[in-house]
Amino acid sequence: MHKSSNRNRTSRDTTFQKGNIPWNKGLNKESDVRLLSVSQKVSQSLLGKTGPAARHNKPHSEKTKEIIRQKALSPERIKLAIQNLPKDMKGENHPFWGRHHTTESKMKIAAHRDTKGKNHPLWGKHRSINTKRKLSLAHKKLWQQPEYASRQMQSRGARPNKIEVLLQQFLDTYSPGEWKYVGDGQVIIGGRCPDFLNVNGEKQVIELFGTYWHDIFINSNNRLERTEVATRYHYSDYGFACLVIWDKELKKPSKLRKKLDVFVSKR
Repeated sequence: MHKSSNRNRTSRDTTFQKGNIPWNKGLNKESDVRLLSVSQKVSQSLLGKTGPAARHNKPHSEKTKEIIRQKALSPERIKLAIQNLPKDMKGENHPFWGRHHTTESKMKIAAHRDTKGKNHPLWGKHRSINTKRKLSLAHKKLWQQPEYASRQMQSRGARPNKIEVLLQQFLDTYSPGEWKYVGDGQVIIGGRCPDFLNVNGEKQVIELFGTYWHDIFINSNNRLERTEVATRYHYSDYGFACLVIWDKELKKPSKLRKKLDVFVSKR
């Protein structure tokens, strides 16, 4: 009984407590014979064995790294990771609830966040043409997904500008109940968001073009896919007829009404 009580007391005394300093802190196998002896025994015990334990301090080959990376980036793994995310991380459900960063931690976080100017990891570096092309294609592929495109538009606070408000008033006057503004991401067709959509069952859309942003003769930096002809072809591929209205046409309501009537009559 006496030995048992001593053993229990020793067990309680050696458990880690806040403020205690581990006996091996600051030591390594080069400076301490005890750690060297343990290291040699562990190495001997792992000879001829396989598995994670036997790979201690042994780097993966580039081939193995690529296999691990591909598995981690597989759609199944990503989908599973998203499903396993906590649904509610607010308040007491947050893992950091009731805890506070130390001053040292706050300084490290602040230093890590300072990525402006020369502190940015890409400072002085330039992406190759091939890399830019890959990024562009990947980004365009994402915009083909209606959910992604809609979230992007809504997160940017997309709303009708002054010219679009004027066009909405014009449409409400001459075609009441026929057209709805959807330029805030409500409708995505092939990665593009039309400005107005016919709400009476007709597959028709209206795009309002600003001269500066869509006329390549005014601004040579405009991309060809933003031109009037390319825009109509884009929507026709998805079965939609597209009417392009230029901002300057709003100054002549009578001519614009005739143009709208001709477009509607082609149903």
